[in-house]
Amino acid sequence: MDRIALIYKDPLTRAVLAFWLRYAGYDVVLCRCDEAARALTKRVRPDLVLLDYDLADEQGPRLLAELRAAAELRGVPILALSATGAPPDGPDQAALASGWLTKPCDFGALSLWLVRLLGSPLRGFVG
Repeated sequence: MDRIALIYKDPLTRAVLAFWLRYAGYDVVLCRCDEAARALTKRVRPDLVLLDYDLADEQGPRLLAELRAAAELRGVPILALSATGAPPDGPDQAALASGWLTKPCDFGALSLWLVRLLGSPLRGFVG
């Protein structure tokens, strides 16, 4: 079972995304802040990181750079969710994420990214 680390600021949206991902057959590890996310890289190696880029106090861009630089996450795709659908900081930030989605999250687009990045079908929605 693929493991997704979900880092999202809004608790309601985080809960909905976690429910949907679990129903689709993924193991989901929830993180509410960048400290928890950094601890996550030490304890659990996810197969994909789903990151809210619009965290408070510019934590999103900093966290994206830290996660991409973490040796434990080398080769792990990071899918960023942003209100603009693209990084506001230009091409340096754009290259750090494997893909960008616009918030609020479109589950069809998220499904396509999950299949593309993990190479696995959405088990809960098939058959």
